Amino acid sequence: MSRLWKSVSSKSDVLFVDLGVHFLGDLKGLHYGGYIPYGLLCVASYAEHSGFRPAALMMDHVFPAPFTGTREELDTITRDVLEQEIRAGRPGIFALGMPYTFQFNYMLRIMRMVKEINPDILTVIGGTHTSVLYKQCLDDCPDVDVVVRGEGELTMTEILGAHQQKQKLDDISGISLRVDGKVANTGRRKFMDMSTAPMVKFDLLPNKFYAGKMINISPNRGCEFKCRFCEEQIFWGNSIRSITPDRVMAEVE
Repeated sequence: MSRLWKSVSSKSDVLFVDLGVHFLGDLKGLHYGGYIPYGLLCVASYAEHSGFRPAALMMDHVFPAPFTGTREELDTITRDVLEQEIRAGRPGIFALGMPYTFQFNYMLRIMRMVKEINPDILTVIGGTHTSVLYKQCLDDCPDVDVVVRGEGELTMTEILGAHQQKQKLDDISGISLRVDGKVANTGRRKFMDMSTAPMVKFDLLPNKFYAGKMINISPNRGCEFKCRFCEEQIFWGNSIRSITPDRVMAEVE
């Protein structure tokens, strides 16, 4: 397969990885070629704004759409790409975004690959699924070190700082991790002030990745309703926060 992804060209503090949806193959109704990982980009952009060096790898940019190979072929290519990027960038943290439940099995295999490539790397996962089912995630995946629950910008930045300073993580709000072999939760993270959020760094993505695609921009976070079937109140709470119209237009431009 020809090289399509944007490689890490210099050392990074954290490698953010989005699982994507192309690995679903030709399962009609699930494949969405216009998918852009906006949430993960928000977290990566905040990390860069805070002085850290993020790199981003979009698995959808590695595989053609849709990828119709076997699982063995999928995993072989995935491992080759991960090994190249981890060895090139030498990140201390591997942070994976998993908003969708159908990505769970692929996540399990990726985290196992990462720990085989570098057993010392700190593996962090966040997203809607893991924010709701954090205990199941840690129970089912021994290769995940930390789960970020809910909004990730402030939490991920504190994880980066603590990891670099070789400090304990269990004082950081908004995470779940293992303490003495048992799953422990720290206090819930207070929501960030949206006015402090930096512009999303779309240049973390390769140009060809989003060319011709629709990009969703999120001017609001939260929902005032309490629908029992929806995870929004768990992830965002029942308050609504917004960025200014001027900021929205600047991001569009």
